[in-house]
Amino acid sequence: VMETNLLERFRAGGFNTIVEWGRSETGRTRARRNEPWTADTDKLLAEDIRAARADFHEAGRHGLMVMPQTIGRLSYGHSSATVNRRDHGLVLEKLPRVIQPLSGLPNLLAWQGMDEMFGGIYELGEEHAALMHKLAPFTAIWASTRGFFPELLDFYDVPGVHGYWGPDSSPNHLATRIQGGAATAKLRRRPVFATPQGQRLTYRRELTPDERRCGIYLTLIQGAKGIFWFTYPHPFEIVHPVTWRVLACTAREIGALAPVLLQNPPPQAVAETAVPPGGGLVLPPLPPARTRFDPSYAGGRGPGKDAMPRIQALIHDHPGGGELILLANSGDEPVLLEAALSSLAAAPGESPARPPEVRGYFSGRRHDLRDGILRDRLEPYADRVYAVSGSRRQPGAPVALGWRAVPESAAD
Repeated sequence: VMETNLLERFRAGGFNTIVEWGRSETGRTRARRNEPWTADTDKLLAEDIRAARADFHEAGRHGLMVMPQTIGRLSYGHSSATVNRRDHGLVLEKLPRVIQPLSGLPNLLAWQGMDEMFGGIYELGEEHAALMHKLAPFTAIWASTRGFFPELLDFYDVPGVHGYWGPDSSPNHLATRIQGGAATAKLRRRPVFATPQGQRLTYRRELTPDERRCGIYLTLIQGAKGIFWFTYPHPFEIVHPVTWRVLACTAREIGALAPVLLQNPPPQAVAETAVPPGGGLVLPPLPPARTRFDPSYAGGRGPGKDAMPRIQALIHDHPGGGELILLANSGDEPVLLEAALSSLAAAPGESPARPPEVRGYFSGRRHDLRDGILRDRLEPYADRVYAVSGSRRQPGAPVALGWRAVPESAAD
């Protein structure tokens, strides 16, 4: 049973949804032991559903949405070809007993599909999703996999991607998967959710706050429209207090950015650029104005973590005018950043009515903008949210950002 204190801490921390994972052992334990489903199992399932309804109602009272398990209540919710195939008929038979009692919850955000599905059992996940759509046609189905597979768009409304990195990996581990997934899903008018690691894994040291935040902001930059943090069994028994504060702080920031991030960003080009002989920066060419359905934004599965650029950025229209820029340094050393934005470039002889300005969206700190070039020192794994005013670009119009980053150790 969910503790009231736990729900209060979630809500106060800036979170808005609980993903139910591992709570129900009714089907999972039976499947692991390969035991038959009996009348007693039916009773256990009914008791579990009643308890879940009470828990989910309490979560709603605290302003939290829920994403309930489905397969995990009946069988092994994780992908296992042997168990999934053996129990497939049972799952389809018993699924109405899970879906129907929980369908009326006002705070139901989405159902969970099959976790970490792989190619050999796609047809099972597809049949499972089809029955869920039939039983609850107005509720989305979400499922997370270790990499983005375009085939999932055929039957899941919201594909999810997870990939847990540590000091022996890279914050781009998840970002590259999101890049390819978000670009491809956009063609089908689907969002993609990311699930970064939210706890210490026993075989790796704890991520530092900067490492963790960088990995989260990179997924947002690459197009994730929802963030779920993975942690178990009890979040306050295994999550380090510093990690909890980092996740809560980042959740509140994402909540503040959500009205902007949920919109389509303008067509944009972000690239590392050369420095011409006379100084300054060369802007990448502006992309064409976007049509409603633009196949050029299909990005496959991403270039791979080692091919991702050190500096990554996403530009959005700011509701109050100008731009909002999310930017992150995915490298492990400090750099001196120079960045030029096409919307701040004045035409020859033009006198701007309002001098351009760049401030930290959350910090309020004014950043150096001499000669139309933003300069900033980026710590290892730094993330930034810049608010740009004085833009000469109309909302929705194409925009380009050129950047260069010099390692601090190599700077003059």
